[in-house]
Amino acid sequence: VDGDGNSLPIDAREVSQSFLTTRDLTVDLDNLAVPVLLPNPYPSLANEPVHPSVLHLPSGWNGSKYWIAYTPYPSTNSDYENPTVAASNSPSGPWIAKGRQPLVDKPAGSYNADTHLFMSPDNLTMYLAYRERGVSFNLLRVMQTTDGLNWSAPATVLSGVTGVQDFASPSIWWNGTGWTT
Repeated sequence: VDGDGNSLPIDAREVSQSFLTTRDLTVDLDNLAVPVLLPNPYPSLANEPVHPSVLHLPSGWNGSKYWIAYTPYPSTNSDYENPTVAASNSPSGPWIAKGRQPLVDKPAGSYNADTHLFMSPDNLTMYLAYRERGVSFNLLRVMQTTDGLNWSAPATVLSGVTGVQDFASPSIWWNGTGWTT
């Protein structure tokens, strides 16, 4: 999503195992198609990030025009599926990890997934939403930053029961008067 709330075209090719990984992802911005290579917060494991959420801020924000959140998912191991953020001034990179990565560790008895980045209406604060999923519960959690480096502790904004309220692939935006999920 760009700074005006418009979706950017994404062409996913060779998607396998019913999930989208960045090795299968091509971003097409202004007719420029490039493979996306993201920083791996677990360098001893395969670099297989999933659930990408991209913000394009044409005027830049804290030194970068493109911001991406994702969760590493090496060999489909949810122990490492923890929200990670990187930034670049070009969709082709280089993508640089910002601050401590991943932003949160695996919670005991559950796992993290499904990142979503969004900006405050005044474009001063970036938010990261993600899902924490346990055997019997689901939480939609949100963190915030004003510099892209230092993030607040996660706050639970919605909670539900697994299989009833799953909050998979969350999307949050400002509708002009309030936040909508």
